Amino acid sequence: RNWMKAISEGNHDLQKLLRPEGAAHALPPKRKYLEIEFTEHLRLYGMVIGKKTLILFNGGIKKAGTAQECPNVAKYFKEANQLCNAIEEAIKDKNLELNYDTGKFNNPEQTEIEL
Repeated sequence: RNWMKAISEGNHDLQKLLRPEGAAHALPPKRKYLEIEFTEHLRLYGMVIGKKTLILFNGGIKKAGTAQECPNVAKYFKEANQLCNAIEEAIKDKNLELNYDTGKFNNPEQTEIEL
């Protein structure tokens, strides 16, 4: 909860705070930013927009060395990367309008994204 609170307060550049994993970004933040120790390795995936906006997707408890090897999170890692690529493609094709300064989508209800 502490790192989710730190992210939501907007005091950090999320591009630097979170770990890139393919096209997606992974939570929790880099260990140097954590104020707590944890025994379970929760891994959540999302897409960073600009410096302050995070679209959070899904995740689970990582029990293997890499996300791709882990039966718990491999599907979420793959899905997050597919979603990030599809959203970026929609932005490039101007099917989805995004204000990078605010992180807000201007027309999300009019956009369909295919994976």
